[in-house]
Amino acid sequence: TTRRRFGANMKILLGLSGGVDSSVAAALLREAGHDVTAFTLLLGHADPDGVHRCCRPSDVRDARDYVALAERASGPIPRAVDAAYIWGNALAELERAAPEARIINLETSITRSESPEPKGINYRMHPANAACLTAARIDICALANNHVLDYGAAGLEETLATLAAAGVKTAGAGRNRTEAQRPAIIDRPGGQRVTATRTAPHFASASMCKIKAS
Repeated sequence: TTRRRFGANMKILLGLSGGVDSSVAAALLREAGHDVTAFTLLLGHADPDGVHRCCRPSDVRDARDYVALAERASGPIPRAVDAAYIWGNALAELERAAPEARIINLETSITRSESPEPKGINYRMHPANAACLTAARIDICALANNHVLDYGAAGLEETLATLAAAGVKTAGAGRNRTEAQRPAIIDRPGGQRVTATRTAPHFASASMCKIKAS
């Protein structure tokens, strides 16, 4: 990874998928003097009817199995919840930290498609649940990961359209090469700017989110 020259100190929220590359991005930002709040969060893949669905060819074919495991360990989990529920105490922490940029790696497609790619593990979130992103006032979703095409080109198209309608910027995927390579840019008070691009170094791990604050 090429180190970049960063501008003035900024507070940045960085949502990680648990991959080493994402952790490196957070470390580089901290090394450059930025105040980075990094976290790992698994979003539930639930349709509006309350059914959690996950496609895989082995023993687990429905994400409700994971919910059952969690309930076994931690007690009942409510089914009908508001959009902010999945963030738990993180929203209060975000308000306390007051980051100037909220960036996450969206490790799922957002689609109604019933045609998963034959890859083994396919994630999707129903478009009606996109409010879980706006509840946390996410600025940018990085999409260059191994699940954004879980439901093919049609699933990607719906993902992009849903995020655009929600006012969330994207980096790392698009309808063509130009869109995929276009950085997501957010301007902040005082002339500060955050630019995020995505590269995919290899399939097996989360992609690097290259962030430049100026």
